[in-house]
Amino acid sequence: MQQFGVPQVLVYHMVDPVFYWGITRITPHQFEKQIKFLAHHNYHTVTLSEAVEKNRKKNKKEICLTFDDSYEAIYEYAFPVLQDHGMTATVIAISNFIGKSNAWDVIIGGRRLKHLNLNRLRILSDCGWEIGSHTSSHKDLTSLPLKKLRSEIYESKVTLEDGLGFSVKSLSYPFGQFNQRVISETKSSGYKVACGMMFSSTWNNNRFWPYNIKRRSIYLIDTMRDYRAKLNNLNNSKYQQFKERILSFGCKGTILVSK
Repeated sequence: MQQFGVPQVLVYHMVDPVFYWGITRITPHQFEKQIKFLAHHNYHTVTLSEAVEKNRKKNKKEICLTFDDSYEAIYEYAFPVLQDHGMTATVIAISNFIGKSNAWDVIIGGRRLKHLNLNRLRILSDCGWEIGSHTSSHKDLTSLPLKKLRSEIYESKVTLEDGLGFSVKSLSYPFGQFNQRVISETKSSGYKVACGMMFSSTWNNNRFWPYNIKRRSIYLIDTMRDYRAKLNNLNNSKYQQFKERILSFGCKGTILVSK
């Protein structure tokens, strides 16, 4: 169950028609179908920082959409669909790779993807989107020495704010990995909210609120039935748990290979 009445938070990575190894890509057709479902059922989108604002009027029809890694295809395929339905989202940028290819990632098949540049991030912001940080270079924060950890979290915020010209309030932990030390540095760096992706015991500790926001991942293999279940926190079946474990295994494998 989400903490403190926060609306459901979903995490996307790639919305792209071209094949890419991994289940975190979904097709533009899938995405449009999901957004049409939200619109048909009168869901209203809020940004990540809006989702945790104090004294917000609780609304079961609120939804928070987040896009980790800030791939350029988000602008091409997700942004127009959300605009058509009067919806916004939060896009999470890796500050050292703005406008560059995803050289930080382990690539199977050789296809590199480009990240959004500052101009397009500003356009999204002007249209009501929130721009968050995904650290400087997408490292596993839990494995870093303190000096490097602080650099990844704090310098990313400064770089984005200098480039965009406005405050960056939210952080998404790379690979969904975080612990108490990571949360402490996130808070001291001036972020107002942070989120992971995978299951963690830290999620259920209200002492770390709001730096442990739960999110539900959207996969290529998700059906609309799966999607509806995730909207209602009903994705605890053995099948859904299996998918989460597969993603967790893949993320940990990526961490090991990148090291």
